[in-house]
Amino acid sequence: TALLDAVGATAAQAGFDLWRAKAVELESERPFGALRAAVGLSPGQIRSLTELDRAGPAAPVGGGWVDVPELRFRVIDELVEAAEAVTARNPLALIIDDLQWIDELSLNAVKSLCRRVPDRPLLVALASRPTSRTSELVVSLAGLDVGLHLALEPLSDESVAEIVADVAGEDPDSRMLAVAARGGGNPFFVLALLEAGAQLEALDEEAEWGDQAVSVPGSLRRLVLDQFHQLPEAAQQVVQLASVLGSSFSTGSLSGVSDRSMTSMFSALDAAIQARFLVDVGGEIAFRHDLVREIVYDSMPPVLRSGLHLDIGRRLLVLDVALQDITAHFMRGADLGDAEAASVLRQAAREMGRGAPATATQLLERALSLLP
Repeated sequence: TALLDAVGATAAQAGFDLWRAKAVELESERPFGALRAAVGLSPGQIRSLTELDRAGPAAPVGGGWVDVPELRFRVIDELVEAAEAVTARNPLALIIDDLQWIDELSLNAVKSLCRRVPDRPLLVALASRPTSRTSELVVSLAGLDVGLHLALEPLSDESVAEIVADVAGEDPDSRMLAVAARGGGNPFFVLALLEAGAQLEALDEEAEWGDQAVSVPGSLRRLVLDQFHQLPEAAQQVVQLASVLGSSFSTGSLSGVSDRSMTSMFSALDAAIQARFLVDVGGEIAFRHDLVREIVYDSMPPVLRSGLHLDIGRRLLVLDVALQDITAHFMRGADLGDAEAASVLRQAAREMGRGAPATATQLLERALSLLP
């Protein structure tokens, strides 16, 4: 993320237009979910997204009917046209973070963009955390035969020492360096450990690295949960609910899935924001880092997480939220014999079947698994 921030800042200084997006886990089933929220890309430039949202197996266009695949291709065409219009006057940088959560149609759109505007001043910068999907993404993007794949290794001891010196404002002592070393070379882990202040001396667990992905060091997990348990009980409950709702959310959506009054909700949110668990980002509330959300989420018993997902899904369904925005909750929360959840997943699969066939297949398989 820091590398993408630097790329974006450098590109902006060089006169590039910027399209900046961040994929979100709970929107990984939503067609073009990652590109919808791209900063700098106007919704008016991709007009067919509105028609795609309304479309079932087919949608009325110009007095006739057009298959959803045609709408899907039209969305990609409009994205390419928008990029061509921008690059006719300025270079353009498309920057997408958290690629591990990108939906298949947004990924296809990015690949199409790279193939179809090879002679334009276009920079595409993508970043993924190391997950089980990373190798799949690398193989998929390698087919473009362009660009550079850079694997970010842990920071060296010297680089970690520079971070510690920047934070301390002076040459770090051996105790601070020992604490920072527990971050395993991950800059976010290092900073989180250093921010702990007086709690740092109590940390005595070593950082661990998984075989395929960077695991959260035990010391950082313990630190986050210690700080979490210092929150008022109401704030703890709201943060737990928010961790199930997603990485970012509106106060309206959080209120809609909670039994709390608005006054109680805002008081709890304020406590969580003051403690830096949550941050205000342009009208929405977000976790200050996805790993903070994951630590809180994983700390809950699986049965509680599943129950919250199912309750959130049902509440959003009553609020008439689009199916593609709630299927993730039914996917994670429904139990065997849940006919309502199976019906929702089948309906969602029908709506996106031709636009996102792989996602539709997953929804149908999950719906079938719920049948007694």
